[in-house]
Amino acid sequence: ERQRVAIATLLAQSPQLFLLDEPLNHLDLHYQIATLELFRGVVRGAGKGGAARHGAVMVLHDINLAARYADHIILLDGRGGVKAGDRDTVLRAELLSEAFGHPLRRFESEGRVVFLPD
Repeated sequence: ERQRVAIATLLAQSPQLFLLDEPLNHLDLHYQIATLELFRGVVRGAGKGGAARHGAVMVLHDINLAARYADHIILLDGRGGVKAGDRDTVLRAELLSEAFGHPLRRFESEGRVVFLPD
């Protein structure tokens, strides 16, 4: 409940850039999806002249939610390594396996990409 109130308070402030450190913590799946959909709508909502009025930088630990909602990814591997780029460039099984120290496999279903431990 506190997390949802904090998100609502932030949205009411309407900053140009949302900086969100693990905003989905302590939320059940329904509210995780609702929160990401809400921010997607706010960020993609066009301002005057079609220009974006808001941006968001968000720390997520759920690879599959990042794959579904992020346009650009910065992948930190915990050892100082960084990969950055668009979603399709960064979210590759070999890069994720290296970053997480565990083999992951990429699956595609109905146009969506999902990563699972091997």
